Amino acid sequence: MFTHLILYARYEHISFAYHFSSADSTAQPVMDEIDRLLARKDVPGYAYSVHGLGTDEASFASVQHMDPYFQSAREIADLDQFLDYCKYPDQLVAQFG
Repeated sequence: MFTHLILYARYEHISFAYHFSSADSTAQPVMDEIDRLLARKDVPGYAYSVHGLGTDEASFASVQHMDPYFQSAREIADLDQFLDYCKYPDQLVAQFG
């Protein structure tokens, strides 16, 4: 079983998500990732939503298959890049718009 941490945001017509997964049953890697997130105090928490769930695979595709809410989201592999898109959404539109 994989534990997934998903940060989800939407700007204009673009849904995007940061995805992190771990097979560690203690969930410590996920907690460490949340600590990394909280260290970025320049991006307010209301700019994105936080989701957690479990699947049998590590991929974001497995999350999208399990929960259609994330179906149209573009996966952003880097936490800092995701948070920068939340802070400067015009960069997101320039990249994916």
